[in-house]
Amino acid sequence: MPKYAPANVFGNPYLQSYNGGTRITVGTDGTVINVPKNTNAAILSVSGAALYYKINGTTALEADNSCGAIPNGGVHVLPPMDNLETLALVGSGTATVAYIQYFWV
Repeated sequence: MPKYAPANVFGNPYLQSYNGGTRITVGTDGTVINVPKNTNAAILSVSGAALYYKINGTTALEADNSCGAIPNGGVHVLPPMDNLETLALVGSGTATVAYIQYFWV
């Protein structure tokens, strides 16, 4: 039987499980993050410079050419999806830091 949240959070009435998080200095070379198992949603926040990302990207170059962008100091919620496996990330500056929190919804 599903567990329900006390209020309708992010349009989803179900409780969410926290699957951990990571802090990574991305820089302009970029990186690809493997999302932990049993994760279907994430929250990304950024400091230092803007961050570009591509869901299920396999190279940092894909992130550089993607439509996913978070400004410096910004936060973005990746909604629940059934195929979240990797995040390709690249920063607009050498000091770009990404903070990622993983969830199972």
